[in-house]
Amino acid sequence: MESSGNSYTLKNRLNVNLFSISLNLQLDSDIDFVPVEIEDLTDENCIYLDEQNEDVLTDKVRAIKETTEAVVRESLIEKGIIKVEVEEPVAQPSEERQISKEEAKAKVISSIEEAMKIAENEGRQYTLDDLINLSIPGSEFTVSIEGDEAILSIDGYEFRLSYDFQLYE
Repeated sequence: MESSGNSYTLKNRLNVNLFSISLNLQLDSDIDFVPVEIEDLTDENCIYLDEQNEDVLTDKVRAIKETTEAVVRESLIEKGIIKVEVEEPVAQPSEERQISKEEAKAKVISSIEEAMKIAENEGRQYTLDDLINLSIPGSEFTVSIEGDEAILSIDGYEFRLSYDFQLYE
């Protein structure tokens, strides 16, 4: 870091692994600092991470990771380093069958729990790869596996399932 008064130049090296793209980047950032007032931290306006349970911490870390990946990806797109891939829109449920997101989520959870019980009765562990054979009667349901997570589409809603079977959006 180089400094001159209230201006700083940060030099960063990043190794970015995003989807199937792996990049080594050198990023130089000029930052001009201006005086700001920061509100004092109180119990009402902050979260003490060391007092949270593991699920809350996992969610916070996941949110930070997803936000960072989105910002880096957006920056790479803006700089023309990567091209935007046009994704097929997820089909919306038909109006006569429309269900809420929570109902769709409940269907996914109960179907996976049922399949896990069957696997357990057969003496085997249920894995993400087993999701490929999962079907949910009365729903449009698809699964795609990307690395250590699965993307589940049900009746126009999309959920993600981590390798340790934590469901999130």
